[in-house]
Amino acid sequence: MRTPLIMIVLTWFCQTVLNAQATRFNGNYPLSIPSNAVNELQTDFNKTLTAVMGGAQLASHENTPTNREDPEMFTRQDYKQTMDAMLDYALSLLKEMEDDEDAGAVKKIAKLIKSDKFDDAIELLKETGAETNINAQQLYFIWKDYLLDKQQNAPWLNPQNEDVARAYRAILAYVSKNYERPYGLYADMGAIVSDAAQALSDGMEDAANSVWKGSAKDIQIKAENPIRRLISNVAYIEWRLHDPTNGRRGAGITQELWQHLKLTLYSVVESMVRDGANWNKAGIHGSNLQQLYADAKQAGWKVDGDKARKKSDQTPASSPNPSSWQNY
Repeated sequence: MRTPLIMIVLTWFCQTVLNAQATRFNGNYPLSIPSNAVNELQTDFNKTLTAVMGGAQLASHENTPTNREDPEMFTRQDYKQTMDAMLDYALSLLKEMEDDEDAGAVKKIAKLIKSDKFDDAIELLKETGAETNINAQQLYFIWKDYLLDKQQNAPWLNPQNEDVARAYRAILAYVSKNYERPYGLYADMGAIVSDAAQALSDGMEDAANSVWKGSAKDIQIKAENPIRRLISNVAYIEWRLHDPTNGRRGAGITQELWQHLKLTLYSVVESMVRDGANWNKAGIHGSNLQQLYADAKQAGWKVDGDKARKKSDQTPASSPNPSSWQNY
């Protein structure tokens, strides 16, 4: 018996939709905002509900504080405020899809969370579309950043820049597999920013040797490449913010400085993808470098050659991300 033509067409269409969705994400990281296509809006809706489920789990955890006694810990109120913003986004997606059926459930979920009825909210989230086969708590932290980036029109979420966003995520994944994270004083945000500034400056001076080798699928970045230090700095803060355990202690990380770090690295990746060894010619790198200098100064750190130190220190300290930390 021959397969009806309509079945062949539907099968092809469904596979095309799945492939399109796969290319818009790198794991749980969106590479662009959704288009007006219902399937893309629906994917964002389901992931938003999953992120809210993760937030409800975090808010109801016995170790989650209810006050600001520990400035590094997110409080229950912090989670509730972020979940409220996520549910607003979910409602906006439903409106765009002209779906009134789930709107009532989303509004009920918001009321349950407001009343601290997190278990009831989690059950309703599952019934409404939250995914149970992924780490919802990690997605909460990723999605929190995604919505902030979306609000600020971050270039790495522009659909026209998806090729650059893919390379950006690929180099972060490459470096994250094998590098030692800073600790103690050098885990300070000011130390990370000052080292990132020095890494960018060094990379711009030797632009031809700072370009990575290979495509997004088989990247190679030598240990002595200063841009690798910049990537490591971004990877470290991302780990601090998105890891389901460490993310709980990310309240002390300044969002503005985090945005500046991401923009600095993204701009480098974009220039390397487009211009290769001449990547350092783009004026944005000088602007980003000045911004990092200003951020380091504001955080109480200074950039001084290959030394980064806190202003209160009498003796310069070694770089917060020295090559000896990286085991390749």
